[in-house]
Amino acid sequence: MCLIAQIAVKSAAKKIKKADAIYVSPFARALETAEILAESLGLDKKSIKIDERLMELNFGDFNGKPFSEYLEYDEKQIHI
Repeated sequence: MCLIAQIAVKSAAKKIKKADAIYVSPFARALETAEILAESLGLDKKSIKIDERLMELNFGDFNGKPFSEYLEYDEKQIHI
């Protein structure tokens, strides 16, 4: 993680009043961010909880597009 991003995480940590745990996806970048955040908050690394449900989803052609566009497409594909 670049220095600017580290500073941003530490700055964000100052706005958090209390935390007992940090939940992150299993991606390395999320874990790295959580470790910096935990250190800034005075939390042990054991407070970092990896949760598979927080993984990113791949929507193929719909990546980066509004969800409403996907719903519109989905409605057109349903033939009842």
